[in-house]
Amino acid sequence: MCANMEAFDRRRRRLLASGALALLLPGCLGAPGSDDGVRADPGGRPPDDVVERWRALGKLAARTTGNRKGERNWSGTLDWRQAREDFRLRLSGPFGQGAFQVEGRPGEVELTTARGERRSAPTSEALFTQELGWYLPASALRHWITARARPGVPVEDWTLDAAGRLSSLAQQGWRLDYKYREGPVGGPPEDARGPALPDRITLRGEGVVVRIAIRDWRLE
Repeated sequence: MCANMEAFDRRRRRLLASGALALLLPGCLGAPGSDDGVRADPGGRPPDDVVERWRALGKLAARTTGNRKGERNWSGTLDWRQAREDFRLRLSGPFGQGAFQVEGRPGEVELTTARGERRSAPTSEALFTQELGWYLPASALRHWITARARPGVPVEDWTLDAAGRLSSLAQQGWRLDYKYREGPVGGPPEDARGPALPDRITLRGEGVVVRIAIRDWRLE
């Protein structure tokens, strides 16, 4: 009799423990398909204050599929300087191959190749489409690269990380994911040393994946 009662008590404790674990696991693992970011207030808006003057040095890799030039891969170094509406962007492939520079101001954007050839267009988007064969929302990218939404444009979705920094953003049909490192510009947004700027950005659009790794941010 005692042996039967002890066995029953052991089974009861196992069932209770299993039930408690089942209740705890959904909270630990999160809902299927969820990410590590904190879902933002649907009625709110992600950070969209403009970082006016900066310079970013790093690397860029792009992979395109389904555009008029077929599947293409490109990677190289990036040197981007932004001063309000004016910018200068230098991209250079391995050993300087495929290098070009893009300079722009409102109403005029000019591309210069390593051979000194010049091409121009009224907008950055038109120039990149003309030269690369795929659409890159360059006017929005000046905001996205600093982990800010493009002001005045609807946002489809966004999340924040545990430090209150933008973790993901969906805007203009593009999805962006951000990673940060600690440092002078890597702290929370309220850090007095400067705004929180990412060191890794992944952009995904229709038939395009762009990855940017910033090794040095300079606020000017």
